[in-house]
Amino acid sequence: MRTSLAAAFLVLYFNASLALPGERRQATNSTWAGPLADGGSAWKDAFAKARDVVSKMTLEEKANITTGIGSSSTCAGNTGAVPRLNIPAFCLQDGPAGVRPADFASQFPAQVTVAATWDRDLIYNRAVAIADEFRGKGVHVALAPVTGGPLGRSPLGGRNWEGFSADPYLSSIGSYITVKGIQDRGDIPKPEVITASLQRHLSPTSHIIGC
Repeated sequence: MRTSLAAAFLVLYFNASLALPGERRQATNSTWAGPLADGGSAWKDAFAKARDVVSKMTLEEKANITTGIGSSSTCAGNTGAVPRLNIPAFCLQDGPAGVRPADFASQFPAQVTVAATWDRDLIYNRAVAIADEFRGKGVHVALAPVTGGPLGRSPLGGRNWEGFSADPYLSSIGSYITVKGIQDRGDIPKPEVITASLQRHLSPTSHIIGC
């Protein structure tokens, strides 16, 4: 969950190096081959910037921004900075329905609620309002929206309300619009949660299964 814009550069860089444009990757063993990540024309500049930044970083600097330096009263997570490359530290905070835990913050309708309206403008305006409150609290990275799971396929899923829908089309549209709304206000969205986050059984003892 805890990453940064600079860490995203690393992900883009390594994905791009493993899957060049036009190259088709096939699984040759039990390891799943990820999707192609050439970025397309829309990501051309971002990939170039990522390669340039990574090429200038030391191993210690890479570890510093990807490992994180713990949480604080304001941030669920923090990343280290690389001052010589003008990479600032980032504050990350939950969540998909607004800033928490914080005073004078709004509790917005859950994603499943807004998705039920099928109103793209409403979904976008909700994202913009959430982003403004994150920025107002000094948060750089909003841990939202919930898009990879829970999808709501199980009625026993204790976190179904956090996702947009069990319908993949509706979930993808809601996620895209929310990401755009947050980015348009200058904040960084970090979609969550891991795909396996579909239920709450054993959640206190197993973060991966019951995240």
